[in-house]
Amino acid sequence: MAPWSFDSQLMAELYQSQDVLVLQRLEKAILFMDIRGFTPWAEAHSPQEVVET
Repeated sequence: MAPWSFDSQLMAELYQSQDVLVLQRLEKAILFMDIRGFTPWAEAHSPQEVVET
């Protein structure tokens, strides 16, 4: 498993019991938003600078 694919705590629990992966139906909300001017600014800066700002 790639370390970025699952949370490390989930992986540790999975090794203890595979019941952790039982499917559940959950209601979730997702917010998509655009910050004015962010895309042009981010394109003009390095990825490291964008993350640090």
